[in-house]
Amino acid sequence: MTSTYDFLGAEAISHLNSIKGIIGHLEEKTQSGDEDARRVLESLGITLKQFKFKGSPATGKNLNPERGRKSHAGEKVTKAFKYNVRNTCVANKRLVMLYNALLAFQWIREDTPQQTFIDLFGGGDCAQRIVWMDDVNTLADLFRRLVSVEKLVAVQSPYGLWQMVDGHFWEKEGNKAFGNERLRKTHTPQEKSRHIDYLVNILNPKVSEQQLKEMLMGEIPEEDEEST
Repeated sequence: MTSTYDFLGAEAISHLNSIKGIIGHLEEKTQSGDEDARRVLESLGITLKQFKFKGSPATGKNLNPERGRKSHAGEKVTKAFKYNVRNTCVANKRLVMLYNALLAFQWIREDTPQQTFIDLFGGGDCAQRIVWMDDVNTLADLFRRLVSVEKLVAVQSPYGLWQMVDGHFWEKEGNKAFGNERLRKTHTPQEKSRHIDYLVNILNPKVSEQQLKEMLMGEIPEEDEEST
């Protein structure tokens, strides 16, 4: 015989599964740029935070969809970033230059395979992570500039920027992810802005190699007509 508590439990699970489906749908729409879906999802998150449970705090775990994205640290991401340069030779050359610069700055681990790094921007499948040796603010600002500001690099559906970064990089210990929310809440590291400018410009095909050399030496010229 089913007890009252069994019935209540089954009803609760049914409703929670329904809520999960609605949130999942809103998450997909939010990630595709639907502002109405994002607004509703944030409203749901605020409402869910207001629920009080007398039992274990774990009862409400993962019910709050922070800003429309799941925040599981270390979530597996199967798609690589896509470097927005069609010429394969130019793309490979610039990515090798970026790889060498990051090694020189000691921002990625010295045993990082070159091909693994290039594959990270190839737009295909990429499962192996890069170990990031600098702090989270530097990593986040570099990719914020590459993806959101300069649009030299693209993320791939169904992932957002911070899901991609979190899914493809480890902290310097080599076994710990940064976490989506931690990446999102970073600030621009002013003391490293010149380094980041240089790295971003490496992937900008409008900036010549001569200009990059001058930037590296501290002379940052404006783009000339030939480079554009």
